[in-house]
Amino acid sequence: MKTTISIFMLLWIFSSVNAQKSRADRLLNQWNYSKASNIYQRKINRKPTAYLYYQLGTCYRKMSSHFKDEEAAFAKVEEFGTYSDPNYYLEYAKSLRTNGKINEALSTVNKFLEIRPEDPQGLKLKKSIELIEADRITDQPISIKNMGNVNSTASDFCPVRYKNQVIFSSSQKSEKHRRKYGWTGSYFLDLYQADITDRETRLDNLRLFEVPEINQKFHDGPISFSKNYDMMFFSRVDKYLKGTDKETLNIERNKIFIRSFKNGSWQNETPFFLNSDYYSVANPYLTPDGNKIYFVSDMPGGYGSTDIYYCEKNDGGWGSPVNLGPGINTAYQENFPSLDQNGNLYFSSDGYLGYGGMDICVAKVDIHSFLPAKPLKAPMNSSYDDFGIMILQNEKTGYISSNRPLANRGSDDLYHFSLINEKIDSTLLLSDYTIGWTPKLPELEVVKVEPEIKDEVVLEKIDYNAFPYKPYELTIYYDFDRSFIRNEYFNQLDSLADLMNKYPDSKILLGGHTDSHGKGDYNFTLSDKRNQSVIVFLVRQGIDKSRISAKGYGFTRLVNRCKKGVMCTDDEDQMNRRVEIQLLPTKNKPTFYQP
Repeated sequence: MKTTISIFMLLWIFSSVNAQKSRADRLLNQWNYSKASNIYQRKINRKPTAYLYYQLGTCYRKMSSHFKDEEAAFAKVEEFGTYSDPNYYLEYAKSLRTNGKINEALSTVNKFLEIRPEDPQGLKLKKSIELIEADRITDQPISIKNMGNVNSTASDFCPVRYKNQVIFSSSQKSEKHRRKYGWTGSYFLDLYQADITDRETRLDNLRLFEVPEINQKFHDGPISFSKNYDMMFFSRVDKYLKGTDKETLNIERNKIFIRSFKNGSWQNETPFFLNSDYYSVANPYLTPDGNKIYFVSDMPGGYGSTDIYYCEKNDGGWGSPVNLGPGINTAYQENFPSLDQNGNLYFSSDGYLGYGGMDICVAKVDIHSFLPAKPLKAPMNSSYDDFGIMILQNEKTGYISSNRPLANRGSDDLYHFSLINEKIDSTLLLSDYTIGWTPKLPELEVVKVEPEIKDEVVLEKIDYNAFPYKPYELTIYYDFDRSFIRNEYFNQLDSLADLMNKYPDSKILLGGHTDSHGKGDYNFTLSDKRNQSVIVFLVRQGIDKSRISAKGYGFTRLVNRCKKGVMCTDDEDQMNRRVEIQLLPTKNKPTFYQP
């Protein structure tokens, strides 16, 4: 997906290249990563160095979908000892995270932060990894299926609806393309179309988009249509700069073009009024009524690398561009905007605390504006690049683009998603399914009272003599003012779930607790939320909710001296931020596993 972003948003004019640099370095600086990687590999075969491996890893990272090769190259750098450029450890940590090596990724980003402790990128990466790992316990069984019959070994992405068909961009070979694009080593982009079948999960009759002269010699797409399919807006990169312009501007910019359908045929294209040789405008989304266009640009005055803007239609054409502001745009890249049937804005970004790479985000519509955006949860997002979403049914099914290695055929592939599943709450909409979302468990909002505990769930010491064997006890601890489960406890809770599945008559008692900071009512709620995180985890492991009893105690049961008004260390306060778990076996069962 980094490949895709870069194809559309060529953001920077080339810097002057030092004549003393090697040919591979020059090619890398000219974004010709495919040729550069081949030269670096040949140099490594003759005499490997840490620098050559770092450059090779950088090429693979930019080319996208070379995840294993990228990690292997970065790993070789460490064999030469501490590397001089701290950014190496940041990039290596990203690579490890992408490949699912979470502990190694955290260790590597910590090395980077030892050198640059206040670096915002390092702090963001570490926080993001920790946040996502905690959030995964509430993932839902959303169906994600690779659309194998239309995906090629090249890059296929950004599907949009056109009548009963899907139009998308692809870098697979066509009759127009003989040369390859140096960035990726693939062919240039064309627009393709395929028919939607009754099942949605299959697209048939793949062919080039059947509009005269829509596909040119270089990059064409993505595209967007009006509701009646009588107008199209699409991105294009042409190569036309020559002479002084080539020396001054150095690279062609992405531009938007418009075609309308009149008198039974598509008319000649006209350029969008914001097209420029000095910055890109790209990836348009035309609202169904045709009165507003969203697009992406690196024009001056934005918040980051690329921002999302819109223009409204008026009597004279299109109004001035409006930046969607800091609730949407970040200091990084935002791209591929689209709306669902309810007016919620979807786009992709690498600027949020998400899963890695580009993540699909949603900003829910609020009257005439958007609420601050949030990334979608897994499996809609992954540690790879996820983008270009198209929603078919009302926030329930649709397509996304991703380079995740899930039956992946090439660089970017099309995937079908569905929230229609008997195991998923039927009221859940895609725009609600964002990081931090938890399933509603109304049966557990009221404390359940076990008969043997009398009037309330009391987590005092149990008389072990009442049992022929010792019950299972576990305490897990929480971060300050947080209710998500920390990574270090996942294995222990997995073991607890296995034990409960092995002995189906067993039940558990949960007692949630907080430190003494804050108000009493708030802390009772926080202790309930901490209980809820354990409940959700166990239910996701197949434990019936009726076997779980829970009560939140706030700060009424502190384990040490840290009551209100007493100054304590964080380590002392930490002992009170906890959930105590007791598994009570029945007497007619064999001896439990002894922790």
